[in-house]
Amino acid sequence: KDPIKFAKLWKEVPGTKGGPRNFYQSFVSHLMSSGCLRSRQDYCLFYMMEGDERIAEMAVHVDDGYGFARSEEDANRVLGMLKQRFKKVKFELVPLGTPCSFTGSTWTETEEGTYQDQQHFVDLKMKTIKVDSQRKKQQHELITDEERSMMRSVNGGARWASRTHPEHLHELSRLSTWATHESCSVQQLNRAAKMVREMKVGYKEHGSEPDEAGQRSHIFYPRLDERYGVRVTQISDAGEPQDDGIFKGRWMGAYAVGAQELHEDEEMEDLTTVDAKCKFGALHVHAGNTKRVANSSFRGETLTVAQAMDVAIPTALMMEELIYGIKPSLLERIAMQMAGVIGMEEQQTCQVPIDVHTDCEDLVSLMESLTFKASMQKRAKTDIFDVREVIDMGIARNLGHIAGKYNPLDAISKKVGRDALTMKRFRELFLTGRYQPVWGPRKTKKFAQYWEAPI
Repeated sequence: KDPIKFAKLWKEVPGTKGGPRNFYQSFVSHLMSSGCLRSRQDYCLFYMMEGDERIAEMAVHVDDGYGFARSEEDANRVLGMLKQRFKKVKFELVPLGTPCSFTGSTWTETEEGTYQDQQHFVDLKMKTIKVDSQRKKQQHELITDEERSMMRSVNGGARWASRTHPEHLHELSRLSTWATHESCSVQQLNRAAKMVREMKVGYKEHGSEPDEAGQRSHIFYPRLDERYGVRVTQISDAGEPQDDGIFKGRWMGAYAVGAQELHEDEEMEDLTTVDAKCKFGALHVHAGNTKRVANSSFRGETLTVAQAMDVAIPTALMMEELIYGIKPSLLERIAMQMAGVIGMEEQQTCQVPIDVHTDCEDLVSLMESLTFKASMQKRAKTDIFDVREVIDMGIARNLGHIAGKYNPLDAISKKVGRDALTMKRFRELFLTGRYQPVWGPRKTKKFAQYWEAPI
């Protein structure tokens, strides 16, 4: 007889709003009080020390963590230290070759290197664009507000998944620009749907069977041999915009920054027969519009080299810390050397060099001569002097001219097909962890003479 009573759920609260933040703070406090050192280059990274020797490394992101130990005994010591404070938190010790989930990616450590795969995120979390067959044919019709919102959401998920699907970066950059433009049409919506479909099912070649599995994408970081030392290599390229009405004069710049073995004795020769020297761990790959207007190929290339160097320098500092431990950074040592606190030789120790590879021959020539045309803009001169200053400071040691038709970054700075040579070389770059430079007519200019001696 009584009416049915019910309660409306306004909000489900599984825990306090600041729960993850409080857990992270207590976790970090426990690590620091247990003798761990915090990285100066990445605050999410911690080192467990035994005297002056590092026995374990841990990366902590809010309530998710991942780490390595020197031996199984050291790993058990780390687990014991953590379980002493966090008894209800799950910690697991896994052998090499076991896939582990961390920050939305699946990581697999092997003797040869590390595999990163985001397919679980792509399959379960990435949204798809549902467009009926009739709507697909209306390619020149403007998209609705609902379709625009759906397209922007898909672009956001694809941006995260592009870490292991970098071959889609060129298309993703263009679609992100279109999604905010008032003249975006159904044609761009269809392209976004095709990009997501390729990420989910993999790329299928023409003529393949319907039930044949597509080529899934991942990224491989080869294990480098510490006996040879480490260098950071940046590769860059710039492509002319396809539609100046959308991109307003800004070129498409693409660069990859990765770690390679140093091999001081190689003298920058062609590496066709030395497979070990071709190892390349692509730590950062980017494709997008240049920060400023570029009215020529030279300006686009120069801007992209400068942008890549902004990423290569902190990458070199991070590698330096991982190899030699927490010490005064390169920039701090340069300041100490200029102030007379330390000598030049001491400033150069433990430094990870940067090699710059570009297919712009004019840029290499200007770096050598520093002779400019009277008509050159001040901003162009400033970019060139910024790059030259980094070389003169000893941060970068080589400026190499590579052949444009073999430049792997050409695959995402321009629209190319899957069968193009540059796309094949680009896929080899991140799928197998190999990069083999093909030098242009100017080959390379070796700066910073103190790099002639082995470190």
